[in-house]
Amino acid sequence: MSVEYHYQNAGRISGPVTFRNLVRKVRDGDLTVDDLVKPDWEEHWTPAAALVGLFHMAGRDDVLAKWEAEQQLKSDSLQLSAIPDSEISVQNSLYEQDTPPETDWGARAVELQEQELVQQRKDYQRRQDKREGEQSLSSPHSSARLANHISAATNAIDHRSKRHSPSRLARFFDKTQTLFHDEMLHRWFRWGSTFVVANVVGIEIVRRSIAQMQRFPQSGLQPSIPTSFPFWGECSPTLFFVLLLEAMLFAGIIGYWGARGLEQLVDE
Repeated sequence: MSVEYHYQNAGRISGPVTFRNLVRKVRDGDLTVDDLVKPDWEEHWTPAAALVGLFHMAGRDDVLAKWEAEQQLKSDSLQLSAIPDSEISVQNSLYEQDTPPETDWGARAVELQEQELVQQRKDYQRRQDKREGEQSLSSPHSSARLANHISAATNAIDHRSKRHSPSRLARFFDKTQTLFHDEMLHRWFRWGSTFVVANVVGIEIVRRSIAQMQRFPQSGLQPSIPTSFPFWGECSPTLFFVLLLEAMLFAGIIGYWGARGLEQLVDE
């Protein structure tokens, strides 16, 4: 027997559902990483992202990686906040003890003035370079050269995108994979069963009606449309078509839900 789960979404508890249904809800976006999930044998709720293999089987590894990074960041923040203030003050006092005291204040003032002069020279040189760059860009020759560089870069990007664009064969295989995806195969099986069962029932009803007409022929011209419906008896052609459509529709519904039940048995 397969394991069943309950889940909380928008404050409402739903379930029980199978693990496969949880994967479908994650893939469709109905179940997020912060929604709570609980197996039927446990009492505590856990985030959906903590359920092993759920987001991986749904193809949402990027969302799972983002959630794990956020959890790691929260854990680090809690560890830093758990350090007592007394320990921090002790570390600061040890740092202050290791730092030698300033004794020569005159030398220190001269050193600060030299550093300020060096910084002023760097700022002046940076402004000069910026002014020269603006002047060079404003000249016609530099504008043409910049336009040529931009055009060459654009052509290179176009060429690279064409070279890396998927071929027709690759696009065909992508469409084939989409057509034969698990969910699409389930739909093919359900609606195929509906079509086959409905048509088999319709063909069998027509065959039995024709056989009934041939077994008990009536006098006069034989009608081209059967006028005897199984388990109903004699009827008009219009009523025969109505009964045939209703029987095929009912058989198709039975075939569809039979296929759904068979899928659930296979999943379990």
